[in-house]
Amino acid sequence: MATTTESPAKKMSKFGVQTEKGKVIHAWRNADKYQVEGVRIVIHSTKYKTYDQLKVELSQKVGLYTGAVQRVYSTQKKLIKGLEDFEDNQNYICCGAEKLSEDIYPKGLIGIFVVKSEQAHPSISTAKSVSSEPSSGDHSTSTTSTTSSSTPESSTTPTLSSMGAQPGQSLSRRTPSPGSKKPVVSSYKDGVPKKFAIGTDKAKVILAFRNGDKVHSGEKITIHSTKYRTYDQLKEHLSKQVGLVTGPVRKVYSFDGKQVKALEDFVDGQNYICCGGEPVHLETTYNVPAPAAAAVPASHEDGVY
Repeated sequence: MATTTESPAKKMSKFGVQTEKGKVIHAWRNADKYQVEGVRIVIHSTKYKTYDQLKVELSQKVGLYTGAVQRVYSTQKKLIKGLEDFEDNQNYICCGAEKLSEDIYPKGLIGIFVVKSEQAHPSISTAKSVSSEPSSGDHSTSTTSTTSSSTPESSTTPTLSSMGAQPGQSLSRRTPSPGSKKPVVSSYKDGVPKKFAIGTDKAKVILAFRNGDKVHSGEKITIHSTKYRTYDQLKEHLSKQVGLVTGPVRKVYSFDGKQVKALEDFVDGQNYICCGGEPVHLETTYNVPAPAAAAVPASHEDGVY
């Protein structure tokens, strides 16, 4: 009888183009202690060709308060330099131009973010600070060591007093507990918090009148560098608000006949005349509103209390 040989089974190949699996990461804002949940980002070679494309996506979704995302760190404070440095199902902290905050980190990363060794073991740092305190002199150190060998109770009092504790006060009261938190002002220099707002110059409030109009009571205009970048922008706004009959505002004069040529020439609280192509009418008596009189408090002599 002829023997039949069985051919080995062919390995089945999957249909379609096979690509690598994407990496799922969670992005967090730097120094945002109120963020509870990270932003989920899927990194794949077909979606992000370069690292800069991923940074643009992180800038839009994470929303840093300091601007665009410039650097990304892992929870071990390792700087990410390329797409291949990301790991699947890991957390990453996005930073702008500022440094990575090691004291303040998102609330959702408590127990995950690697803090300083001194914060993780405050008892060790306290013991180092106690042991590193310099003594008053070599003679006093030798005397204290000799006395401590003979009378251990006498050596306890100078050690506590050198640390600022009263006699009879235990050292454990001055040692911070492992769960203690730093005060909020510790993140500021010299213990004084600084303002986060950007200081700007004060706005100028003026009254703009129509040239030669006795009835017009003036238009209140607020001039600020963030609102009007150029003098032409202010003239365009004056043309809409004042409403000259002769056309748009071309020139502005003060009541003493001085022409205003730039935004810096305006004075806060002053009145100005807006002109088109016609000459300015300084002889006109303009309807300037009278300043509000201050309220006079009632006296007890009038019987009003």
